[in-house]
Amino acid sequence: MTSCSTDVSQAQNPPTDWSEYELKGHVKQLIVKTYKAHKESGALVKDNLWSIVVVDFSPDGKLQQVDRKNESKEIYSYSKKQQIIKTFNANGVLTSQKVTNYTDWGAVQSIVFYNASGTQTGKKEYTYNKEHVLVERLYQDNFFQYTKEKNFQFDAVGREIRCERYNKENQLVEIETNTYRTDGKKIFTKVERYSDGVPDYAGSTRYTYNPEGFVSVVESATDSQDYQVTHQITYVYDSIGNYITKSTMYDWWPTIQERTIIYY
Repeated sequence: MTSCSTDVSQAQNPPTDWSEYELKGHVKQLIVKTYKAHKESGALVKDNLWSIVVVDFSPDGKLQQVDRKNESKEIYSYSKKQQIIKTFNANGVLTSQKVTNYTDWGAVQSIVFYNASGTQTGKKEYTYNKEHVLVERLYQDNFFQYTKEKNFQFDAVGREIRCERYNKENQLVEIETNTYRTDGKKIFTKVERYSDGVPDYAGSTRYTYNPEGFVSVVESATDSQDYQVTHQITYVYDSIGNYITKSTMYDWWPTIQERTIIYY
């Protein structure tokens, strides 16, 4: 559990899944090729191809299939209040399944994880009050992981700006706070970690966006270090305004991502 806002939990489900991939327009298929890269004369240069992902969307913008070539494939299916994702390995053998259940008003009610034999391996549960506001989020699995998030705070438009995380013994382990721009994009995250109820570590991340609204700089710091740039990102766009090249200078591993976008 690395972020207070990783799941749709308070607001209605987004009308399409295009936004998840930062896509504008009616996209039928997205092909993403990611290359390892190195810096040369101040610019990133492509090295070996690292991965290929092909994403298919329905005409109304719902995910249909995510094919990670030579690795795995996810197949999506839907009912009125449920989304099912079946994951297969490169040989076409079922490896896992994820079932997301929604409330009558469209918020996530639970996310249940299963292995290939159908045994439940983990579950996220969401609890709301009478006003449909999230009051608790619980994750636990068969590998002894357990995180309960509660004592949420929201801003005036319903964005989650603070949550507390507790372990199985109901001990506070983390507090995360988030700050957003007026357009809803996150600009600052701070995580304070606790051990036996005593502050143990604090770290924060701040985000800078380019004029098109994409993250261009990510800076991180700990309570004992100044901010350091961890990601520096540049883009090339198509005529619709979708990026087709994304060059990321990481501290540890630079990459170049090329996207082919097929529209309906």
